[in-house]
Amino acid sequence: MKSIYVHLSPSDEFSKKFLFNSAINPIDRVYYFNLGKSGYKNIAGLKKHSFISEVYRYIAFLWGAGKLDRKNMVVFCHTTRYALAGIVLSKIFGVGKVIYFNHGVPYIGYSGIMRYILKYLEMLNVCCSDLVLTVSSSMLPFLKKGICGRKNIQAILPGSSSGLPEEYYVASSSLKENSATEKTIFVYAGRFQRRKGVYLLLEAWKEHQRRCKDDELWMCGFVVSPENSTVVDAPGVRCLGYVDDMEKIYEQADVVVNCSWHEGFGYTLLEGAAKGCCILSADIPGPNIIFSKWMRSQLFESMNASELSLRMTEFSQNKKRLYCAKILSLRSAKRFLDSKIRYPGVTS
Repeated sequence: MKSIYVHLSPSDEFSKKFLFNSAINPIDRVYYFNLGKSGYKNIAGLKKHSFISEVYRYIAFLWGAGKLDRKNMVVFCHTTRYALAGIVLSKIFGVGKVIYFNHGVPYIGYSGIMRYILKYLEMLNVCCSDLVLTVSSSMLPFLKKGICGRKNIQAILPGSSSGLPEEYYVASSSLKENSATEKTIFVYAGRFQRRKGVYLLLEAWKEHQRRCKDDELWMCGFVVSPENSTVVDAPGVRCLGYVDDMEKIYEQADVVVNCSWHEGFGYTLLEGAAKGCCILSADIPGPNIIFSKWMRSQLFESMNASELSLRMTEFSQNKKRLYCAKILSLRSAKRFLDSKIRYPGVTS
C-alpha cells in the first residue's frame, strides 16, 4: 500500500512556495493543513481558516482515516514555531512516521530569554519527532548540539526545501551586462522586520547612495505604513509592496541582498541567482551554503552596515566584477535544481 503524505505548514502561501514542487510528493495521496496564523487566504481563494478550525479539521482527518491508514501515514510538520501542535496530535493518533521539517534554527539569531525560548521549542520539536529534516547542512550543528545527539537528524541534499524547476533558470547568454555609466538596481524581498535586517540595509544604503547617486533599491514584501514610512524615505528607495510576480523584478535587477540575522536557507537569494542576479548576503549559517568558494566577496559580516555598504559600492562601480558575480551566482544556483534534491530517510 502506498504511503499517505500529509503536510502541516503555517499557511497555503507557504505550501505553494516551498512544498508543491517538492520531490517528496511524487504520489497521488498528499494532504495539506495550515496549523499557523489565522487570516491566511487559501490558494484557491476559498474560505479563510483559523488555527483552531484547522486543528479540528486535522483531528477529523486522522479519526476518519482508520488505524491502517494512520500507520501508513508520513506526516511532515513544518517550521519551528508551528510544528509542535502537529507533532503532538500525530503521535497521539499513532501516525506511522512523524517528520519535523526544519526550515531554519531561529534561536541562533537572538540573545537573552528569546534565545532560550526558541531553543527549548526546537528541542521539543526534535525530541518528539521520528526524523528531522533540515533545509541546510549548516543547520545540523545547531540542531544536534545540546538537543538530542541520538536523534536521526538529516540535511536535505544539496539544500533548500524543494529547489527550483529547470525552466525557472535563465540562460548564461542572456545575463544582463551593465555599461560603466548604467545605474545598478538592488533588490530586497522580505518582510519589514528588524530580524530581516531592514534597518541595517537602509543604513548601508544611505551611505552607498552618497557615492552612487543614480542607483536604486527596490523593496518588496511589505507595504509602506505610518510606522515605517520615515525609515524607507531615502533617496533611490522604491517600495513596491507585495509583488505577485517576483520573476519580473529579478529579471530587471542586478543585485539581490539578504541582511537577515538568521535564515534556514535564503530562498530569495536562490531565486535571484537563478534569474541572473548577483547575490549579496550576510555571512550566516543557511544562506552561506549557496555561495561557492569563489564567491566569498559576495558575503559580508552579519550586522555590519559599513561592510555591506562597501560591497554594494564595489559592485556598482566595477561593472565587470558585477557581471562575473552574476555568472558565479547563476552557476551556484544550478546546484539546487529540483531534480537534484534528495530527502534522506524519505526518498532514495
